[in-house]
Amino acid sequence: KRNFSKRAGSFGFYFVSRLLFGWKYRDTQCGAKIFRRDVAKYFPENIVERGWIFDIDLLNIGKKKNLRIIEHPIFWVDDEGSHISNLDGLKSVLKLIRYKFI
Repeated sequence: KRNFSKRAGSFGFYFVSRLLFGWKYRDTQCGAKIFRRDVAKYFPENIVERGWIFDIDLLNIGKKKNLRIIEHPIFWVDDEGSHISNLDGLKSVLKLIRYKFI
C-alpha cells in the first residue's frame, strides 16, 4: 500500500516523462534492469545522469541507439526505508524537463 503522496508523485513523474518523451512504459523508475553484456558495456561512458532520472537517461540512450527495450512486469513491494521527499520529487520533475531540452 502506498500513501497518497507517493502515488501522486509517482503518477506526476510518469505523466511528465510520457508527455516529454512519448514513451509508453508503465514504470521507468523501477530499479530492476537487465542488459546484454555488449549493451551494458556501452552505458558507463555515455550515461549523463546519476540521480533520480538515471533510468530516463538509460531509456533515452537506448532509444537513440535503436536498442530493443522490453518492459516486463515484476512483483514489487515498497521498502519502508526507501523514500523520496516531495521536494526531491519536484526537483526530479524539473530535472527531467531540463534533461529533455538541453
